[in-house]
Amino acid sequence: MDSAFDLARFWDADKLAALFAGLPVGVVVHGLDGGIVSANRSALDILGLSLDAITGKSPMDADWQVIRKDGSPYPGAEHPVMICLTEGVSVRDAVMGGKHRTQGALRWLRIHANPLRVDGALVGAYSCFEDITERRQLEEQLDMALLGANLGTYDADLQTGGVNVNARYLDILGYAPGELQMSVAEWMARIHPDDFPQIKANYDHVLASPVGYVNNEYRLRHKDGTWVWLLDSGRVLGVDERGEAVRIAGTQMDITARKQAELALQESEARYRTVVESAPVAMLICVGQRVAMANPACVKLFRAASEQELLGRDIWSLTSQKCHPLVRQRIERAMLRGEENPLAELEILCLDGTRLTVEGVSVPIEYRGGRAMHIIMADATPRQQAEALLRQQR
Repeated sequence: MDSAFDLARFWDADKLAALFAGLPVGVVVHGLDGGIVSANRSALDILGLSLDAITGKSPMDADWQVIRKDGSPYPGAEHPVMICLTEGVSVRDAVMGGKHRTQGALRWLRIHANPLRVDGALVGAYSCFEDITERRQLEEQLDMALLGANLGTYDADLQTGGVNVNARYLDILGYAPGELQMSVAEWMARIHPDDFPQIKANYDHVLASPVGYVNNEYRLRHKDGTWVWLLDSGRVLGVDERGEAVRIAGTQMDITARKQAELALQESEARYRTVVESAPVAMLICVGQRVAMANPACVKLFRAASEQELLGRDIWSLTSQKCHPLVRQRIERAMLRGEENPLAELEILCLDGTRLTVEGVSVPIEYRGGRAMHIIMADATPRQQAEALLRQQR
């Protein structure tokens, strides 16, 4: 029995049209040589061609200009249908952009191709495809927005372990497109050992939660062996019938510069605190008119048991009401105008209820990324007593 005759009889155009007329996806049947035998109405609408125009044409036909997602040529021999015919296997989720010589518009298609067998013998192949042009255009717009925001993206299949990432994601890690094949295992192997336990525990919690949002900061190993700090923001996009996560996607932002600045600031603050705590005079730092730090001399001056008793207290509760107008002026001068306040006398309220006259200066400083006021004070009582004694002697 002639195979070509059987194929033509089996896939009679009228029968095929009747069978697939209502399908919203295109269906095209190819013979053993790759030439098109028939197609349904949806396929013709998507391709914008008549059945006569495509009958007998194969994916190898020079009238088609076909490209991959990255814009490189898509060889006809690698077309899903040709793979089905040469290797006898199915190909799923192939994405290609195609344009016929008679058309000006490029259409993007997602294709599934399967071998066609009759009585076990390979007699052709058929492909099902959908038009994803609008979706592809939205993806390109999203890619442009992500590029402008300097964000890497990932889409992980937790069942297969495969991960799709964009070029920016690879660039953050020092790789060119195609140079690194990302996977869940590869990602986990790149996490800094100090960050791994916390990140794994966090992801286990996220994958088991009903909301499934990710928001982590951690380090990944760069191609050159250094560590890159990333802000990972994503969410679970798919679960199986048991409610277990099967897909997670999100963005990665390189925050290495910010982390380095924070570390430098912490080291600077540590050195600053060492100097302040060892100073023999009372020093305190106010942020938002509240005490953020007090050295031992300041704790002693206010008759406090520890620094904790002063932290968080507002400056108004630590000064007498008659001094509040002067205090307000000094805060405005330091915090709003960024100017130093000269030496002045103030009456403070100690935590044991006593009132004490002090003399001090205050200057604006940067503290933990914001503006603060550094106040230096000393008990004015010894000076006042000395002045009184001098007046008495005179």
